[in-house]
Amino acid sequence: MSTINGKQESPTILVVDDHPATLPQFGERLERFASRVITVATSARALEVRRLDSGPLLCLVDLKMPDGTGAEDVGLQLIEKLSRQPRTLVIAFCSCDEVDPSHDRARYAGAVAFIRKDIDPEDLDAKVGACLAQLKRDLPRRPVGMGVPQPIDPRSARKLREEREWLGHPENIEAYAGEVVALFNGVVWCHGPDHLSTFQAVRTKINRHAGEPGLPGLHDLLYLVIPDWKNFSESPWAEE
Repeated sequence: MSTINGKQESPTILVVDDHPATLPQFGERLERFASRVITVATSARALEVRRLDSGPLLCLVDLKMPDGTGAEDVGLQLIEKLSRQPRTLVIAFCSCDEVDPSHDRARYAGAVAFIRKDIDPEDLDAKVGACLAQLKRDLPRRPVGMGVPQPIDPRSARKLREEREWLGHPENIEAYAGEVVALFNGVVWCHGPDHLSTFQAVRTKINRHAGEPGLPGLHDLLYLVIPDWKNFSESPWAEE
């Protein structure tokens, strides 16, 4: 996944379900995707795993998991908490039919995919593989060493070309004056009044289309702050 001192950082897969039969069913199947597959039966234990492991994490969470006290929506609350964590993606699962409204509720809470417990093994592999690919794209690469000149990577070179090209058109600056825009291949993906709102809008859009071909990662996009010119004729891009 990302690199630490030039070495690949492997993902961890976390399966959360109170039903004893589900854990080995998913756990054994997912061992081919990650060096570590952790299975837990409570939301508290799942949050502890996330707290202790700062690496990339793919979580499979039972949407209708109880907590032993009769409280409702425990699984949904856990999905929401985990999906807010950095370097974390969540797949929701349950035994209900796909027409169940839980599907939409899980996505609203932050899950990037929804599966049934009786999912076909090949479909499970496809879903998990797509989510891990997205997780990999979302992780920025760390430098191999400090103080050693490194050649610019292709992604950074593309962003520089894209920035120069996009800023070379005054109409773009005028249209988004005072905003933060997120660009990908010269197209404005999302925009907003500040970095946080723009980043959240991008993440929501990427999660909504998880698994689709050609989908960029969070760090593939170029984020630009566009000055709010009171008089556009005074801007550096205005023609003399």
